[in-house]
Amino acid sequence: MHRCAACLVAVVLGVGRAAAQDPAPTPAEREQFLATPSYAETLSYLRDLAARWDGIALRTFGHSAEGRELPLVVVSKDRTFDPAAAHATGRAVVLVQNGIHAAE
Repeated sequence: MHRCAACLVAVVLGVGRAAAQDPAPTPAEREQFLATPSYAETLSYLRDLAARWDGIALRTFGHSAEGRELPLVVVSKDRTFDPAAAHATGRAVVLVQNGIHAAE
């Protein structure tokens, strides 16, 4: 089983309909949850999502102890990716942080 070394932080500003119409199963879903993706596989999946949907932006919010980028995924149906601009909309901004026992 692969180790998941990615720390994924998602700031959810509103999910557009495009995601619901064009599902992109996660690496774990493709493996029927019998394996977890590596750090590289996770970043590849996130880059693919950002390339497919203009309502998703992939950023970095720092580096791990091993020097790996820590990805930040921002989702916004109106492409409001700047924190100050998002706050100005008056909509809720939600931070979700998760990681499955990263091996660092």
